[in-house]
Amino acid sequence: MADRAPQSLALRVIDALRGAVGEGQLLVASFEPRRDRYGRLRAQLFDAQGGWLQRELLEDGLVRVAIAPDRTECAAELFAAEAQARRQSRGLWQLPQFRIRAPRELRSDIGSFQIVEGRVRGAFIRAGEGRLIFADGFFATIAPEDMRSFHETGVDPRGYAGQTIRIRGLVLAGPSIAVASPQSVEVVQ
Repeated sequence: MADRAPQSLALRVIDALRGAVGEGQLLVASFEPRRDRYGRLRAQLFDAQGGWLQRELLEDGLVRVAIAPDRTECAAELFAAEAQARRQSRGLWQLPQFRIRAPRELRSDIGSFQIVEGRVRGAFIRAGEGRLIFADGFFATIAPEDMRSFHETGVDPRGYAGQTIRIRGLVLAGPSIAVASPQSVEVVQ
């Protein structure tokens, strides 16, 4: 599948985590809501020197950002760390299957996590659902329950029309990606 990292990079992540644990105690910080929709505990990990492990893994290009709709407080810092690794072609960013995709490239990526960049040709809201239309039949949807976070932050998705944006998520049939929060959208231009 297009979103699977080679074993060598997976081992680097494991080594980085072992190294952090080997240096002493880890601080595990978890805030409400502590569990994700699958019941998994969500936490931030800090090493003995106060280094934030999630940011360090992003800076090394070993992981990509995936923002949960109810945990957006660190989005800007996480995106910045990922962008730094991308600019420096570190880790995953050296591999062609992890590059930022154009909408026309997604037909073979259904079911994989991708980062997609393109110009929004149209944006509308119908029956409470937002939709962003790109070229080549690609679109992004914003479910009615997720529109709440857009309203709360003062973002009208229709304002993305004409802009180049970057979104990320699981590529669904269509192809499409569901956008759960405004923090999941990076305006490029």
